[in-house]
Amino acid sequence: MRLAKTSICDDSLHDNLGEELFVVKILLVDDDPDIVSIATLMLQSARPEWKFTSLCDPAGVEQLLRAENFDAIVSDLEMPGMTGIELLTQVAVADPLMVRVMVSSKAEAAREVEALGIAHRFFAKPCDYRQLAVMLDRSLELRKRLRGSRLRALIHSMPALPSPPRTYFALQKLLGGKGFHASTLVDLLKKEMSLTAFMLKAANSSYYGARQPIESIERAVSLLGVTTIQSLVLGAELFSQLDARKSKEFGVDRLFDHSARVAGIAASLAERRPETRPLKDLAYTAGLLHDVGRLVCIHSLSDTYKKIMDKAGADFHALYLEEIAVLGVSHQEIGAYLLSLWGLPEPIVEAVAYHHQPLLSPSKEISVLTFVAAGDMIDHGLPDAVAADEPNEVGEYLEQFGMGAKDLII
Repeated sequence: MRLAKTSICDDSLHDNLGEELFVVKILLVDDDPDIVSIATLMLQSARPEWKFTSLCDPAGVEQLLRAENFDAIVSDLEMPGMTGIELLTQVAVADPLMVRVMVSSKAEAAREVEALGIAHRFFAKPCDYRQLAVMLDRSLELRKRLRGSRLRALIHSMPALPSPPRTYFALQKLLGGKGFHASTLVDLLKKEMSLTAFMLKAANSSYYGARQPIESIERAVSLLGVTTIQSLVLGAELFSQLDARKSKEFGVDRLFDHSARVAGIAASLAERRPETRPLKDLAYTAGLLHDVGRLVCIHSLSDTYKKIMDKAGADFHALYLEEIAVLGVSHQEIGAYLLSLWGLPEPIVEAVAYHHQPLLSPSKEISVLTFVAAGDMIDHGLPDAVAADEPNEVGEYLEQFGMGAKDLII
């Protein structure tokens, strides 16, 4: 499938080089003609500038997508002949950046379709179509950043991207199956000695507060829980893809330690507020992966990136600006692009894409991004700058949610 031309600006850094105006195109798929008609009317009233195409037979989607490009697909889950999961899985392979939304009356399906990266969002029937339109706005804005011409050119110039994390996806498949048991997870982790060591290191970190040393992977799994294990497996596989020489040359161990601290801080901040506690696990994962774009640069652009790092020195903000000056984009967009290709949950991709520029985020409410941006700032020692009223974009963003310097003390 080709990528769709849309009203999405083709510039990932918003530098006002000019926008071509295209029509955002949304594909609606449901076997019930009445539901398709209602959905089209309601969404059209909410976003009259968008173009909507509807289908009642999911089998016709593949042929339609060969002839026309779409920015998002909204599919029912329960359809005869082809389920919504099967349909969106095909779409994800063909165009990973297309926004995928699942709707269903089965609330229990939400965990499966989102956790496995099949859908970016899940909406329960009866659907609030105005809320759905708002969500699509937000998702399309994120895709604007990931479809930027500069980012695409850079990605295409890379000899190779890091390999998809094999054990992580095996774990995802394991969790999506029936009859899951923790012992099966332990057996999977024991096959990879580096992962076992990684889990034990995490379980013994100060964030988890173990009273006695955790020396077995069984106890680590029990302490950390399945969701955190998923995050750590993904992080471990990404960080371990670099050879020993590059890891030492680029200080990858220090980068991992920073990422682990940001993950713990982000999760702790999310846990403090009752209304954001459900975001804790996503915040941990996003914190662990927020600098994954730097790993991509080390992996695929090592010579150029070494010069960028040498010029920036120890100043993380200077590094971010030097990336933009040399590469045209920063590690934010690069990392978010990779995670989007791999089907990571959208709140994680969004946090990675905007953690240095949260004011540009389409999300205007407290979110996973909020806690990752805060965690990154705290670990870089910046709360004092907020207190001193020095210019700080992240500090300005956090103050919108009542998070001043005193609220960032861990």
